[in-house]
Amino acid sequence: TTLGIDIDLNRSDSFLQVVTLVCEKLGVSERVSDYTLQVVEENQESRCLTEESWIDPEFKILSRQRFLLREKPSVLVTKTKSSLNDTEDKTVIKQVCFSLKTMLTEDAAFAEEFIAQGGMADLMTVIRKSSNVSAGYALSALRSSLNYLSGLEFFTSKQEHVFELYELIGSDATIISRQCLELVFVICSVHAEGFYLVNDATVAFAKNTSQEPYELLVKLLLSGDLDVQINTMTLINTMIKQVPSEHELQMFLSQLEKLDILKSLVKVMSVQNEDFQQQLDDFQESTKIIIPRSQYHTKLLQSKCEDLEKSYAELVEKNSYFEVQQPVIFLLRSELVRYREIITSAINNQLNVTFSASNDEIGDTELLSRVMAPSGLIDLQLLIQLTPYAQKRLSDLQQQVLSLKELLELHQASCVDLQKQIDVETETVAQKLHLEMQKTASLTETISSLKQKLAEPIPEPVIEIEQFQEEEQQ
Repeated sequence: TTLGIDIDLNRSDSFLQVVTLVCEKLGVSERVSDYTLQVVEENQESRCLTEESWIDPEFKILSRQRFLLREKPSVLVTKTKSSLNDTEDKTVIKQVCFSLKTMLTEDAAFAEEFIAQGGMADLMTVIRKSSNVSAGYALSALRSSLNYLSGLEFFTSKQEHVFELYELIGSDATIISRQCLELVFVICSVHAEGFYLVNDATVAFAKNTSQEPYELLVKLLLSGDLDVQINTMTLINTMIKQVPSEHELQMFLSQLEKLDILKSLVKVMSVQNEDFQQQLDDFQESTKIIIPRSQYHTKLLQSKCEDLEKSYAELVEKNSYFEVQQPVIFLLRSELVRYREIITSAINNQLNVTFSASNDEIGDTELLSRVMAPSGLIDLQLLIQLTPYAQKRLSDLQQQVLSLKELLELHQASCVDLQKQIDVETETVAQKLHLEMQKTASLTETISSLKQKLAEPIPEPVIEIEQFQEEEQQ
């Protein structure tokens, strides 16, 4: 319950006098020294005042400034630590751990004091000794403490803390394994030495348990718990992103391949969860280890198919362009053949042949555009000017045309094969259909014959009475 009062604060009074006055107004008479004032500012982080901040000239009290009377963070932390350490009541411990998650998230002053007084070590003790539920609440509180730099420094200052977390990943309790995985990948992602911290913990754990490094993570991929699987893949991807060098990345991937991680990923690739599928896609994209028939593999094939279709369209367009150029190429070849014959004839007749190159610096591209004028007329003089470039130009164009024709032939061959397959299937279906129609016609004919026989009248028996009587008389 919050009780609001209006009070005039005198900055000339000591901070303890001000707190005492506020306590008197609110009816708080005991342990006044355990209380302090917290500045309440909208859209800003609230902060607790001290004697030093009260007399600081830079601290300004605004008009209608709001304050909150509360216990000092140090006092509240002392009570919390006492509840964690000085009692064997599991219910009390569970309630304190449950409350700590909210307190560490919403009260920055309490969080910093709790971390400074070694509260995170107390939570680790609770995790080791308590039931799964209490340990789960304690891990949630630890996760909240990582929002603060001092909380992160608790784990990164000593390798044993990260090793202890990694060791808890192998717990039989799913809730503990799941949350420890989350804590480890958070540490790995936000700390500059995150890869080495986790890698060293993995190697130490493997040595103590006679396992291969990272064998635990590969096993957890097949745990069957969705959150554990997501957190495991997230940790692996985080380590890939944080690895400091290409050499160490290859060593890391080599170890995963040694543990046959691809086989495990094939077994879980059908998990229908968007977050898990995204982690699988990230893994394949960063490592180039493709899971056959996976969602990412399908996307790659679709992209490759689109690129091939685009390339084919471009080749068809180029081929059309080269076909348009064929008349000019034909003329150039004819001119070259004619010049060769003239020169050959002159040499055979022992005549001297001289040729002076033109000083015209116009490039062959511009000359070609002038030769292929919209009027459709061919300027032979310009074609002669093209002669120095004609052979190379012809060779390049012919090679390109041949390449295009080869590609077209390949595509046409594919189309022919497909058409043959379609024809075979069509013929098979037609034969089956023809047989069915014959059977149907035969059945229809049989039915008609039976109907006719049934329609004929049955002859009545005729007894020749008169003949019988005559024979009797005789």
